[in-house]
Amino acid sequence: MQQEKDGSHLLENIKPRYFVVRLPAYFVGYVESTGGFQTVVLAKTPNEAFDLACESDVWEVLTFLVEDVRVFPKDPR
Repeated sequence: MQQEKDGSHLLENIKPRYFVVRLPAYFVGYVESTGGFQTVVLAKTPNEAFDLACESDVWEVLTFLVEDVRVFPKDPR
């Protein structure tokens, strides 16, 4: 059985953490808006966080400009 890797780390050894995923308003079809949306998910990697966010139906509306898609740890250590 082959073990999945993310970079040089085995995914089974990575502890899940909270990630913030932000999307610009135009990413979801709002042409006139200058804001964006964000959600928080529990994932092992940024790629997994983005995939989980795509399935989320809970998004916070942001009033500041979000220029592009961002995925980052909620609590950097």
